[in-house]
Amino acid sequence: MKNIYFFFLILTLFGCENNSFLNTSSIKTICPNILFSSEHRTYLGSSSDIITLDNIDFQVEINNAEFVDGCQIVDNAFSSTLSMLFIASPLNENLDIINLPFFVALIVKKKNIQDIQYYSISGNFQKNLDTKKLIDTELRKNIRVDISDINKTGLIVIGFMLDKNRLKL
Repeated sequence: MKNIYFFFLILTLFGCENNSFLNTSSIKTICPNILFSSEHRTYLGSSSDIITLDNIDFQVEINNAEFVDGCQIVDNAFSSTLSMLFIASPLNENLDIINLPFFVALIVKKKNIQDIQYYSISGNFQKNLDTKKLIDTELRKNIRVDISDINKTGLIVIGFMLDKNRLKL
């Protein structure tokens, strides 16, 4: 019975209307520039544990990225949706699923990393309907970028997470 009274007390305090305690402030802002890491822009995939030039199954490149619907500051934090386009090229016809690890980093003055977030994207290669061969495939990924303390001079850098073998190639 006490729970019911408590519920009605809370309901009368806050009501069903918008509450000023729950309102957020949102201000449009200039989006930071987006760059692609030159050393981490291309991903070479292989079904083998040790990757060499002879056993590469596919190649993926980060093609484009943009902020969807602009950028804003919400309650003193940067917030936006970042849309990325990856182009995957098959080099082997016996491929199934592609799984690609990548990062999005915020770089501020003097090339300092302020924040880095890790993601992955998965997909399948498309096939040519006439020849049944795998063709270049677009993979798209939208991610929410929320950064609590963004510097207006910051840059967004996108790249693949590469191990030592992939970096050497």
